[in-house]
Amino acid sequence: MAVRVVMTVGGVVVAVVVVVVGAAGFVVTLAVVVVRMTMIVTAAVLVPVAGLVSAFRLMSVGAFTSVSMPTLVSTPPTIPRRVTFPRFQAFNFRAANIGHSGFLVQFVV
Repeated sequence: MAVRVVMTVGGVVVAVVVVVVGAAGFVVTLAVVVVRMTMIVTAAVLVPVAGLVSAFRLMSVGAFTSVSMPTLVSTPPTIPRRVTFPRFQAFNFRAANIGHSGFLVQFVV
């Protein structure tokens, strides 16, 4: 009789522990999902807003006028001669032109 009572109490304890741990795991998983979704939604909202702000800033300094765009198009790339690998040329083109074309090259290239 005592063995049966101990086994029953032990089974109840194990069942309660399993339910509590499972519920805790569910709550943690739900919290992680909520945090990740919040991060995704925040990024989805903030990235376009940041792009619009950058575009308005560029327009406010006259970056899209007919004066600065032909200057940008007619500027030849100044790639250092010691670099011969094609994968580095785009980076060097961007870095070499930052000095005289400003942030407009970074935005367009």
